[in-house]
Amino acid sequence: MPTRTRHYPPWIRTRGTAPSQALARSGRDDVRSKPLADLADLHLLALAAEHASPATVTLYRHVLGLYRAWLSERLGKPPTVAHLTADTARRWAVWLAEGDRKPNTCRHYQRIVKTHSRWLANEGILGADPLRTVRLAREQQDEPRVLGSDELARLVAACTLTLQPLRNKAVIALLADSGIRVSGLCGLDMGDLAMPTPKQSAGAVHIRLKGGDHRSFPFGRKTAQALRNYTVLERDGAADGPLFLGRVGQRINVKMVERMLREVTLAAGIVGKATNPHGLRHFAGTSWAAQGLNALQVRDRLGHRSLETSLRYVHLAQRDQGYRSALDDAEEVNPRLFREQGA
Repeated sequence: MPTRTRHYPPWIRTRGTAPSQALARSGRDDVRSKPLADLADLHLLALAAEHASPATVTLYRHVLGLYRAWLSERLGKPPTVAHLTADTARRWAVWLAEGDRKPNTCRHYQRIVKTHSRWLANEGILGADPLRTVRLAREQQDEPRVLGSDELARLVAACTLTLQPLRNKAVIALLADSGIRVSGLCGLDMGDLAMPTPKQSAGAVHIRLKGGDHRSFPFGRKTAQALRNYTVLERDGAADGPLFLGRVGQRINVKMVERMLREVTLAAGIVGKATNPHGLRHFAGTSWAAQGLNALQVRDRLGHRSLETSLRYVHLAQRDQGYRSALDDAEEVNPRLFREQGA
């Protein structure tokens, strides 16, 4: 598998700070007076060195910067380590909740700040994690509005109205069949694609996961046909270049996929269902659960870290299958046992 260059933002390479070991050796009073911005830079550099994705590094920079900006406005000066306290973290959580962000976004931002505090303690920069007692906001479990098979068929059929119909059909098929994330799809090269042979029932794409690992995601024959049609009849690019190309030959990005899905959703007349890239991932997970895969198997296929996330697909599949009586399926329990005498 070819090695990809990881393109981090320029500020990762240009910002300079004191080594974390030097901070750890300095006195605790000296550390408490250090600007939070400097310690955030250290954490971002550590994430990049550990091969976190550029998107993850950028998100951490945004959230930690948002936290510092909120503190600066309250304090009237740049915040230092002394201002990283449980009380300020809780007040910031309230401020987040009062904005227009979704509850799970607020929870995710809280987790990033807590992770940053824990990292400072683990590195020895702080003697203890000052936010260890701060609890995250309750997670909001909204059931995804999963597409049905007939709606997915309408979505694919609507691709004929677009400027790149074969590419768009292949994108939808691969997302819905393999369950890969849209960022992984956009990063695919031709060398990452393994088409099935006549004796094989499935092909595979090789994806880099969030944590830096690589793994293969299988897809079936219908998706293989869609990919074959696209690569042979419509794709016009280098044989070793990006798999999915835009109209001028550039690698597609997440926004292009999202815009395409909005267009075909409107053309298909689908309302009230999750037709974004993650919605197609929901379709894959729910379909596998309906086929009989348990939560562990769904987690393995989708690459979830938490089993709780995968359990949602199992619950959705069971709900959509409708009620099925446990007693009616018990053949040993004869219906005559429940008949009234003389009936």
